[in-house]
Amino acid sequence: MSISELKKDAKIKLSGSYGKAILTFLIYIILTFLLQTILAFIKNDILKFIYSIFLLIIELPLSFGITACMIKFSRNEEVSPFDFINLGLQNISKVWRVYGRTLLKLLLPIFLVIATSIILVVCTVANVVNSQDLSAYILIDLVVLVGSIIYLIVKSLYYTLTTYVLYDNPNLTGLEIVNKSAELMQNNRMNYVTLCISFIGWYFLIAVISVLLENFFSFYASIVVTIGSLLLSPYISVSVVNFYEFLADIDTKPKENIFEKE
Repeated sequence: MSISELKKDAKIKLSGSYGKAILTFLIYIILTFLLQTILAFIKNDILKFIYSIFLLIIELPLSFGITACMIKFSRNEEVSPFDFINLGLQNISKVWRVYGRTLLKLLLPIFLVIATSIILVVCTVANVVNSQDLSAYILIDLVVLVGSIIYLIVKSLYYTLTTYVLYDNPNLTGLEIVNKSAELMQNNRMNYVTLCISFIGWYFLIAVISVLLENFFSFYASIVVTIGSLLLSPYISVSVVNFYEFLADIDTKPKENIFEKE
């Protein structure tokens, strides 16, 4: 199956429920915006800290709830625009276990990015304040930092499908889920990147319209970006669901020949 077929199938699956899928995303965006806005009105530092922890705990499960709803839309199951809240809250512990396991898998590249970033800042400050010639060290550290970021991105692609695996396999442990995602993404990371890049034309169109409007109606430019992104979200999400479901049927299709050349 080609990338274009995955996207075409997504359109077919959403044909009868596109409006409800958009409404689901809209409610999710409004809810997360309101939750973030409340933080700005809290003046007490202790309450602000407690609420920040609450946001940190709740936002990841809500994101899982959205993915779960898109899977349900993809499979033509009955789903309400508010179901993402229940699906997220019911799986808080499972979502965080999987997220924790994912972080452990990415510990080395994350450490490299943080360490090289700190070294870069220290060297830059020393170079400016003390007039020391540390340009060679800064250049070397910058190269290592860029390499570490690339390493983090490339490795994190292995765990792109953890949310989808969790939805279909709630009884697996966090470690089993991240390993399953890595197994599915083996030799398929570039296919996933290609799928994501295939939507860039739509975002380019939105950006062009936004720039054209910015010169005359700046308010409408932001509306175009918001509405355009909102309209694209279900289409992109269900396309990724198709990508996952195709890879999950790994027993009947060899990995190396999963995608036909377009």
